[in-house]
Amino acid sequence: MNISKEKFIETIYNLIKKAVISSPIEVKEALKECLLQEEEHGQYQISLMLENLELATEKKCPLCQDTGVPIFFVNMGRCINLNFDIKEAIKEAVIEATNKIPLRRNVVHPITRKFIGNNDNTGFGFPYCWFDLTEEDSLEITFLPKGGGSENMSVLKMMNSVTRLEEVENFIVETAINFMGKPCPPYIMGVGIGGGSDIALHLAKKATLRKITQRNSDKIVAKLEEDFKKRINDLGIGPMGRGGKNTVLAVNIETIGVHTSVYPVAITNQCWPGRKAKVRISLNGDIQFE
Repeated sequence: MNISKEKFIETIYNLIKKAVISSPIEVKEALKECLLQEEEHGQYQISLMLENLELATEKKCPLCQDTGVPIFFVNMGRCINLNFDIKEAIKEAVIEATNKIPLRRNVVHPITRKFIGNNDNTGFGFPYCWFDLTEEDSLEITFLPKGGGSENMSVLKMMNSVTRLEEVENFIVETAINFMGKPCPPYIMGVGIGGGSDIALHLAKKATLRKITQRNSDKIVAKLEEDFKKRINDLGIGPMGRGGKNTVLAVNIETIGVHTSVYPVAITNQCWPGRKAKVRISLNGDIQFE
């Protein structure tokens, strides 16, 4: 692949900056639609969110004080060959972003709860990278700055193998009721079903990366996504839990095969800005951000 380590680090730095300073276009448009639908408290909260987005873009600063922990989803084409350590380069980009953007220093030791190393969001397993091989002739990297508030609202339930779909549906809706305003609604709910406990949670997180306008390619699952969105929004929890018509911007579901005696259902969320950014680097070094 025709890209130097220096150019790659610069690209990942810009990817991180894009994710923490702005929201995806479809999220902004969805929030504008929410503004037209809401009344009183809900309308006030959504207007503040839109103002927040404008100020962050104008001042080129993070739109939330919690800039999350650095998580990367790396899809590598089988023909991709780099002459540098990609994980080390991503780490260097995170250090630069932490110091320059800046990012809040969030990564601590899980037991001592003390900051790690140079307190720059690296070390002891961070930045965390998921690697997948693809048939594409490109390198695609998605950055997810996962905030603590939404991450705390993650749930895994190992349901009985004879569980009926109705029970799964009720579990998801009841979970949203328990969340109330804690995930900073209107949030994006990611649901992972199948695989195993760890796989379901990973699928749920990946589901939050899908565009909120993109339904699952499986028509049965796509119908469930629409049904869940309506049922949860009908709860009236509303923006920031203050009451209103919009509690979720989308419910994205990912599924995978599963052992006949296992039925894992996992839920995680991404707060209202839907922060994420993707970059695609071609073999000749062309760079395209999404």
